[in-house]
Amino acid sequence: MGSSKWKDLDDREFELALGESVDENISTDIASVMMQCGRIMRLILIGLALQTITFDFLKLNYILPFVGVIMSLLGYRKLKDENVWFRLDYIAAWLSTVYSVTFMILNTMPIHCYEGLVAVNKVCVVVLMAVKLAQLVWLWLGIRAVQKKAGLVPGAYSAGFLIVWYVAVLAIGLIKYGSALSTVMFVVLIVVYGLLLFSMHRLSGELDEAGYAVRLSVIKVTDRVIASAVSAVLIAGCACGYIFGSSYHMDWSIAESTDTQIKNELLEQGFPDYVLNDLTQEELAACDGALDIVANVNKNENGLQFTDVAVRVPGGEERWMVFHYFRWTEDRKFYGTDVVQVWTAYRDLPKYWTACGEISGRVMYDSGGVTYASPYHSLDTKTYEQQYWIDEVRTVNDIFGTFSFPHKGKNCRGYIVYSTIHSGEDGFFSSFINYTQQDRLLQYPVITAYESRTKSRIEKKPFATTQNHFIFEADKVE
Repeated sequence: MGSSKWKDLDDREFELALGESVDENISTDIASVMMQCGRIMRLILIGLALQTITFDFLKLNYILPFVGVIMSLLGYRKLKDENVWFRLDYIAAWLSTVYSVTFMILNTMPIHCYEGLVAVNKVCVVVLMAVKLAQLVWLWLGIRAVQKKAGLVPGAYSAGFLIVWYVAVLAIGLIKYGSALSTVMFVVLIVVYGLLLFSMHRLSGELDEAGYAVRLSVIKVTDRVIASAVSAVLIAGCACGYIFGSSYHMDWSIAESTDTQIKNELLEQGFPDYVLNDLTQEELAACDGALDIVANVNKNENGLQFTDVAVRVPGGEERWMVFHYFRWTEDRKFYGTDVVQVWTAYRDLPKYWTACGEISGRVMYDSGGVTYASPYHSLDTKTYEQQYWIDEVRTVNDIFGTFSFPHKGKNCRGYIVYSTIHSGEDGFFSSFINYTQQDRLLQYPVITAYESRTKSRIEKKPFATTQNHFIFEADKVE
C-alpha cells in the first residue's frame, strides 16, 4: 500500500490493514509489530508532562510523577529497538522507575529522615536530574533520527527547546527570588512548556502523516502487566513500610532492680514512689542526701499524666536535679514515633539558672508482669530554627528525647533528667515538658514527631502535643 493510501486510513482501518500486511505464517512470539511512531510519542509526552507539572494537594505531587514515569517507560519500551537514542531513553526510564518506587516506599518509614540516607537521597536527586536532562537530549536525537528515516528534514526544534526549558527550570531553582516574581515566572514557564508540548504533539502528527511506522521488538509481556507489576511492588513495599518500618527500633530489655535504702530516704521527703521505682541506680545515687524536694502531678484528659520533681542536692553550689516524668494511665495504641521536648529553666531564665551535668532518661512499659526499659532512640540538646511569627525566626536549644512504644504496650512511661544551678538572686523556677504523640498510623510522606515539633509552628495531624509547666519559687522551699 502506498504512503498516500496510508494517510487516508483512520485508526481502526490502519490496524486492520496492518494485520493483513503481516505474514500469517510468522510466529507471534518472534514477529515484529508495526505501529505508528506518533502515537507512541504522544504517550511519552504525556508522561513528561505529568513528571514536570505537578500539584501540591491530594498527594498529586507524588501520584502524577509516578504515573508519568510509568507512561514514559511504556512509551520508550516500544521504541527501544528503533535507534540507539530511544534505547538509552528506555534504560533511563527504568532507572527513574526504580528510583520513584524506592523513594515512595521509603516515604512510609522514618528511615528516610536519617542524616546518612538524606545525604544519599540528595546525591540520587542530582543524578536523577542529570538523567532526566540526558533523556531529553536522547529524545531529541531519537526524533531527528526518525524524521530522517521518514523522509522529513531533521529538526525537532521543540524537543531541543524543551532541553533549554529544563535547564532554565534547574537554574531558577537555585536562585532566590521574591514571591511575586516567582508567581510570574511560574506562569511564564507553564505557558512556555505547554507551547513546547503542543509543538511536539504536532511533530508527532507529521510523522503519522508521513506514514512512518516503527518495527517493534517482540513484546511477550503487555503494558498492563508491566504497569500492574510495578504498582504491586509499590503497594506491597508501602504496606511493609507502614507495618514494619514506621517506628524507631528500640533496645528493650528487662529493667534491673535498684537500691531500696536510698528510695526509702527519698520517699520520706516526698519523692513519688512510682517515679523512684523507674529510676536507674546512678540517678538514685545522684539524689542521695537530698536537701529539698518539690513535686507536682498533673493528669490530662487524654490519659497522659505528668509528674515533675525537683531535688536540691548537696554541694558547694545550689544545684537542682529536675525530673520530668510522664506515663499513660489509660491503655492506648501507639503508632509511629513520639518525642518529648524540654524547655529547661536555663533556657528561659539564663540570668538565674545555668546548665550543669549530663542529661539522662529512658522509656519503659509493662508486659506479662515484667517491666521493660530502653534508652531513648536519641536524647540530646538540639539547636534548630523555630518560626515564631510570620517574619521572625529564632535559634533555640532544647532537649529532645525521641522514642517509639510497642503498639499495644501497657503502662507506658518515661522520663528525662537534667541538672541546673541556681546562680541568681531570683528564686523563680520554670521548666516545661512537651509530649508530641502520633495518634494514627497512616501519613504520607511519613515524618517523625521530632520533625513535626521542630519544622513548623502550626501542628498538623496525625500529631498532637500535650504541654506541662513545672513552676515553683526555689528560695521559698522549706
